[in-house]
Amino acid sequence: MKLTPSIAMIAAIGIAGCVETTSAGDAPFVRVTDGAAFSAATVGRKIVNVSDGDARFFRLNADGTMGGTYGNGPLAGTWSFDGGYWCRTWTAGLKPESLNRRDCQLAELRPGQVRLTRDRGNGNSGTFNLR
Repeated sequence: MKLTPSIAMIAAIGIAGCVETTSAGDAPFVRVTDGAAFSAATVGRKIVNVSDGDARFFRLNADGTMGGTYGNGPLAGTWSFDGGYWCRTWTAGLKPESLNRRDCQLAELRPGQVRLTRDRGNGNSGTFNLR
């Protein structure tokens, strides 16, 4: 069986996710352009902002919805993987100017973490732990 780079990387991340490691920060981030590979690594997991801890987190659901917490309030939205980018629209939990605005983000993975860069890789980046 021939493994594509995306599938091989996701398999490595899945295996690494089963073993506690302290060297995730040493591994390079690898861009993910395949929606199935992104889903395999993220759906159902708690995605936690590394700078804020549990104050800001979300979970992606297989049905294209997502939810979590932003500060003291609930966070809700929808997501999809389109054209090689993770796209999301927050529908609750943020400032009004941030709601209902679709943002497609460049997605990169390494064992235990995802990095998302807004505006198709041209904006600010955020790193999140995958739990």
